[in-house]
Amino acid sequence: MEYAKDKIFDIHYNEKKNTLVLGKERTSFFSRIFKTHKLIKIIIMLTVILSIANILCIYNFFSILSKI
Repeated sequence: MEYAKDKIFDIHYNEKKNTLVLGKERTSFFSRIFKTHKLIKIIIMLTVILSIANILCIYNFFSILSKI
């Protein structure tokens, strides 16, 4: 019964940490970078925000230009 429960919930023993571990850590390369490097996360967020602001300014410029 215990063996079946361990297989269903994917529980295994980690000898290095001396603890039970639930499942595997399935993180992608980019999610690991975002979790560990805050500077990269801030740079990417600022780039996206400034790109959106740039697109909005260009749209407003052309809408004002078309009214003239």
